[in-house]
Amino acid sequence: TLTIQDLQRLLFCCAVILISSDYTLVHFLVAPQVEIFTPSAVTVSIKIWMQVIMKHPNVEVAIMCEVLTSCFGTVKLYVDPFYHAISYCPTDKDKIDQ
Repeated sequence: TLTIQDLQRLLFCCAVILISSDYTLVHFLVAPQVEIFTPSAVTVSIKIWMQVIMKHPNVEVAIMCEVLTSCFGTVKLYVDPFYHAISYCPTDKDKIDQ
């Protein structure tokens, strides 16, 4: 399992590399937070993202797009309970007894 300290270390290393290179690592800066999605993971991730944006302002749009894409990906996995037909139990006493 990944602890919050491990997540923070991982995101910080990724952020340092991202600041010094290009946008190819933005996915790896965002994806762990979306997978874990706990309040502490979100807090750590936001701090790291803000540091990256402050040091490298032109990466802001890429980070926001990746956050939206990752969050939208989790919504696609959601199964709507009302999408399928609902079958009700029979109310006829003879059918219930069968």
